[in-house]
Amino acid sequence: MRMRPAWTILMVLALPAAAGEGPAERVRRANELLRQGDAKEALRLYREAQVDRPGRPELAWNTGIGEFREGRTEEALKAFDAARVPGGPAVGGVDYQRGVVLDRMGKLEEALEAFRAAVRADPKDADARFNYETVRRKLEQQKKQDQENKDDQKQDEQQKDDEKQEQKKQDQEQQDQKKDEQQKQEDQKPDEPKKDQEQPKQEQEQKDGKPAEPRKLSPEEAKRLMERLAREEKEYRMDQIRKAPVRALPVERDW
Repeated sequence: MRMRPAWTILMVLALPAAAGEGPAERVRRANELLRQGDAKEALRLYREAQVDRPGRPELAWNTGIGEFREGRTEEALKAFDAARVPGGPAVGGVDYQRGVVLDRMGKLEEALEAFRAAVRADPKDADARFNYETVRRKLEQQKKQDQENKDDQKQDEQQKDDEKQEQKKQDQEQQDQKKDEQQKQEDQKPDEPKKDQEQPKQEQEQKDGKPAEPRKLSPEEAKRLMERLAREEKEYRMDQIRKAPVRALPVERDW
């Protein structure tokens, strides 16, 4: 960003001198103070001059420079906006100053428009063209960075969601495994309590000389019995397969 020297942009009011220190003298003193780096005192004199000559765009221009030197960008921008009126200072010059302030405030799109207006007003203004290209590149870089940040954020959110789904899947698998183990343990338990309950009945029938009737299985017991028999049969077959001898391939000989 190119900054123009203060002495090339300060403007002296073309006002007739009055008895004592009038607005024109105050502006001349303020301009000199601003060149020397005393923006605070210069602003005081500019404000006093504005009391006598309100609405003068030249005073708004100079006030904007002073506010910018003091680091008050919002006030500087308001002053330069007030200076941008028909018949005021060179419009291109005001747009140039507005662009500098807006760039300092980080408002790159508005700064780009201000420098574009400055170039249109004076196509030969090399500083305005340079600043226009500088802000344009900064704006493109900012948009690129913003897009990369959005992509990174989206990727982080997707990764967190994947991790959450994976954890949920692992928890479900652990629950299923625990249920399978519990079911296996229940299937392997003998039906001793039920046998104990049936024993007195069987003994009583034997004492009476009556043959004991076989106990009927409940549907649940029958289901577990069938599942156990199926597993035992499967294990038996697998065991037979493992024990089966391996056939060796014939060895060919070269005679």
